[in-house]
Amino acid sequence: MASKRNPPLRAVIFINKRIKGLYVPFVKWSLMFLLFHNVFYYLNIYNDEYGFRGEVSYLYTWKEYAVRCVRIIFGLHGQEQLLGGYWFLPQLLYASIIGFFTIKYVRNFYVGTAIMLGLAIVASFFNLRIPFLRIGSLTFFSTVFFMTGFLYKKKYDNWNKGYLSVLFVIIVAAGSVLCYTSMLSFTTDKILPYAVCAICGTVMTLNISYYIATKEGWIKKMLIYVGNNTLTVLTWHFLCFKIVSLIIIKCYDLSIE
Repeated sequence: MASKRNPPLRAVIFINKRIKGLYVPFVKWSLMFLLFHNVFYYLNIYNDEYGFRGEVSYLYTWKEYAVRCVRIIFGLHGQEQLLGGYWFLPQLLYASIIGFFTIKYVRNFYVGTAIMLGLAIVASFFNLRIPFLRIGSLTFFSTVFFMTGFLYKKKYDNWNKGYLSVLFVIIVAAGSVLCYTSMLSFTTDKILPYAVCAICGTVMTLNISYYIATKEGWIKKMLIYVGNNTLTVLTWHFLCFKIVSLIIIKCYDLSIE
């Protein structure tokens, strides 16, 4: 009840939850993987000839360690390649906070979402972003999805799910063929079609999830388990792939290349 009477307290509680759920895990595991960078290099999990999108690795000096620590703690970027999927956590942190205050001060959800979409388009077209924090088009685009999710839960969660799921499957399939892109590689001209396809795809997934939730069985239990351990999967899956690859190389006596 206190939070309803005291809007500033609601904001503090919301931001505190986001920091604990997103900032703390990002910093904790990014620093942990950073600590073992040179160890991973000697184990050939990293090397100086091959890397993601041509970005190879090298042994860090103490200065490099210090610079990356600052980037991780204060800028929420610069994490190790093995934590490449962690790009999502800072964007979700920024988007949720921006979305929270947009919803709070722009009373019309549709107007607020349109403003964020407009900012995403402008920032993408002019390649604008806040230095160091790297808040830019991707952040505003992420905020669009945060706000549409809030809007869907508030107003449209009771839609008839059957015919919509079929329609959304068609839209997502068509979008995947006609204007393929992703959150990390979208261009200005693909923001609008991607937004439509992504929102439809999200609702489609929710509709399928509602159906699965009504059934009992191993599929439901497995998905619940995976869902409860999403951050664990996000943290360790690349390293696990690397270890399996090294085991295969050893067992079949393959070249390290």
